[in-house]
Amino acid sequence: MDRFSEKSLLSLGDYYVYGLIDPRNKQIFYIGKGTNNRVFEHERESLGSPDSEKLKR
Repeated sequence: MDRFSEKSLLSLGDYYVYGLIDPRNKQIFYIGKGTNNRVFEHERESLGSPDSEKLKR
């Protein structure tokens, strides 16, 4: 999945809370407040560069 459907976005409302999980240890390392498809953008940024400050650790 790389984005929410329009129907899903409507049911989510203005904001939602999401967590990113480190696949190495299955621990949540970041909790964010998102709008639209932000969670997927954040995930792509983190996966593209594991040493990036986007990991927000």
